[in-house]
Amino acid sequence: MFSILWLIITKKGKRIMVDLYCALIIAGKRKIDTVPTRYRDAVREQLAAVGLDENGNHIQYTTE
Repeated sequence: MFSILWLIITKKGKRIMVDLYCALIIAGKRKIDTVPTRYRDAVREQLAAVGLDENGNHIQYTTE
């Protein structure tokens, strides 16, 4: 039990939580407004890195 709490509190734990929230958003089980504010920016960055917006939808790029 202590090791789980330690993971969540440390920076490695933050990375795990960001990954978890990204997976939940991609699966459609969670929206960005329900993600705790301390993780939101990191979640947005990670979703954008894989070509998704903050709702888990593909980003539409237009070419002109």
